[in-house]
Amino acid sequence: MTKLKLTISLFLLLFYSSIISAQDVEINEFKSLSSEIFSFINNLNDNIVSFFDKEKAKNVERNLRYFQNDLREYLKTRKKLMDYISQNNYVIDNVKTKPLVAKLKKKLEKLSTRLAKVTPYINAEMSSHAEYIIDKIHQTKKAQQELFLSELDKLINGQSIDKEKLIEDGLRIYNELSKSIDLISVVRENLKKVYKK
Repeated sequence: MTKLKLTISLFLLLFYSSIISAQDVEINEFKSLSSEIFSFINNLNDNIVSFFDKEKAKNVERNLRYFQNDLREYLKTRKKLMDYISQNNYVIDNVKTKPLVAKLKKKLEKLSTRLAKVTPYINAEMSSHAEYIIDKIHQTKKAQQELFLSELDKLINGQSIDKEKLIEDGLRIYNELSKSIDLISVVRENLKKVYKK
């Protein structure tokens, strides 16, 4: 085999290996929407110094404010759904539950729209993470709610569930999103320091 052919063969091997590895990472690393959002905001906070441009900092801060408000609304709707289900002894009443689930999905879709408006002002790595989250949110349109609702999704779809896991999931998601909301306030204040100089 010539040196050129060997080089091409090695390149193709590395190329296809990277595709397979990327797919494996996506499947294995995605845990929940709440975890990904907190990770994204945390990363944003760690990279505040990259927003040296006042106008860029102002746009990110403004869109984060909208995102924060929508995140509060999503959390409020999700809590309302969880509270109703627990009060109803984990029996699904389609008359009341379905509208809440539909409302939750709309809130989720709104979050993706808000997040998309942040991406033009952040670096490639953070933008890629934001787009990854947006992609996962869009999958709810294809009824792949298990990525976000786990045991709750199973319950809604009439499957058997682990009640303890349902409660644990609910508490974890609530705590992670609450921390994200608080951290967004910190990020916004730091961004204001940049554009108000």
